[in-house]
Amino acid sequence: MTVPSHLPFAPESSHSRSLGALLARLLLGLALLSGGGAAAWFTVSRDLQPGLTATDTVQAVPLGSAHALRAELTTDRGGLSVMELPASSANSATQAARLQAHHRQFNPLQMEGKQQGSTLTLRAQLLVDPAPAPNTLNLQPGGQPVEHQLTAGLSAALPLDLSTHSGGGDQALDLRRLRLRSLTAVSRSGDQRVMLPARSLQGVDLSSRSGTMNLTAAGGTALDSLKMESTSGELQANLSGAQVTQLSVGSQAGDIQVQLPRRVNAVLSSERGDLDVTLPAGASGQLHLNTERGSTSLNLPENTAFRLSFPELGPAQARAHAAQLPSSLTFTDGAYLSPAARQASGNVPLLDIELELPAGADLTLNLRPASASDAAAAEGDTQP
Repeated sequence: MTVPSHLPFAPESSHSRSLGALLARLLLGLALLSGGGAAAWFTVSRDLQPGLTATDTVQAVPLGSAHALRAELTTDRGGLSVMELPASSANSATQAARLQAHHRQFNPLQMEGKQQGSTLTLRAQLLVDPAPAPNTLNLQPGGQPVEHQLTAGLSAALPLDLSTHSGGGDQALDLRRLRLRSLTAVSRSGDQRVMLPARSLQGVDLSSRSGTMNLTAAGGTALDSLKMESTSGELQANLSGAQVTQLSVGSQAGDIQVQLPRRVNAVLSSERGDLDVTLPAGASGQLHLNTERGSTSLNLPENTAFRLSFPELGPAQARAHAAQLPSSLTFTDGAYLSPAARQASGNVPLLDIELELPAGADLTLNLRPASASDAAAAEGDTQP
């Protein structure tokens, strides 16, 4: 059909109609996409939670009618500190403990307390989820990580049995003012620093996989048993003013540095680490040292009455160590005797040292000059 050119509007061709429909569909699709995106963003924004934001939680544990406290404290990736509950803090007389945690919001402090008889059992956990929960938002400045920390202030009025467990964080246990009865501290890779009170304790058991362990016992500390174990961490202990009925210190690959008490019943061993042992004046008892590859260093006053033997070696091999020992020692009956041991009467207690070392091991025996206090201590041991 022919359309007159003088008509005001001419009908669209089929080509024009298809192009227009296509453009309309494109515009509609863009509009729907834009609207859908806005709707999707609205939904996500509505569900976002600031779970990575750091916060501090403080929780008081009432004393109730309890006369003893058993505390079990656990962190897997955070630090752990224990100390005396300050007497100046509010309501301290009516509290058994006060816990403070620095943590992300979605890693809350978990705590429960239960009293059975006169003993209150407190369990607290601060566990760090390495994978944030879905739809969480980090509101820390610059997305900084949060150093999780659990701090426990415990009542000094209650007899205490304490157990601590940590994963990658350090443990700092200042127990000098607490009525501690027993302690078990376990760490996977963090350091341990433990300070014991000057009182009688049933037992202390410390273990770590790879962290450094440092133990200090105040003068007057009396331990039925003390055990320190590490896979590869360094072990340090100052027990010079303590009394330890039974002592065991061992490491597979870490060095051991120990200051021992006067009365000794101890086994110290390291497969591939060095041993550095210091004894005070008047030391007596049994001391067994064992290392397979590391060096051994013994430090004690020259007036100490001691007997040094190599139970795993024959007489000829034992004599081979003479070049590493002071010339003042005398080899008698398969052992080396100090001058004080040779001159001692029957009522003088001896220090019996057994060294389990491979042939050719590095051995150093340092006999320091006796001070006035050393002489007084040695003289005191000769009294009936």
